[in-house]
Amino acid sequence: MKQILQQWLGASPWDSVISVNKALCQAQKVEPAIEVRGHEAAQRLWDGATTRKMTLKAVLDICRECHDLAPFTFNNGNTFAAIGRAVEAMLAKRKGRKIPMNIDGATAVVFAELGFPPPLCRGLFVLSRSVGALAHAWEESQSGERNKGPIPRQLLWQYDGPKPRRMKKIR
Repeated sequence: MKQILQQWLGASPWDSVISVNKALCQAQKVEPAIEVRGHEAAQRLWDGATTRKMTLKAVLDICRECHDLAPFTFNNGNTFAAIGRAVEAMLAKRKGRKIPMNIDGATAVVFAELGFPPPLCRGLFVLSRSVGALAHAWEESQSGERNKGPIPRQLLWQYDGPKPRRMKKIR
């Protein structure tokens, strides 16, 4: 997959992040407030990212890292999720179509919102996908038919070994 390097956050200075958080707080009728230590660290991280060309994955990682720093008293996850959706909308506008989030992206959002650190999220993702693959393999093996893989039919192999033979049961 081609990685697009772009200045994704150039149009979103830290003041716009604060505005998004403020709007979310107002919608919930809570007073917007900052957490000083997390706020300063997140702002430094964000400000450094606004001038850099990055991949979309790197932008989403910046959003996650800022979320983890908890710069606001309320709506940390919603603030950076809203920014992620804005980036997604910008990508859709440039591509001329919506780019749907796949299951990998959806599980990443769920794990991040549950507070799992990114290295553990990768492990949970691999584990969940492995269980799915095992279940699928088991289901295919029980069907009594050939286990189909992602191979075009014209490239399938043909068995040309000895014919099947009957075996005696051993008691």
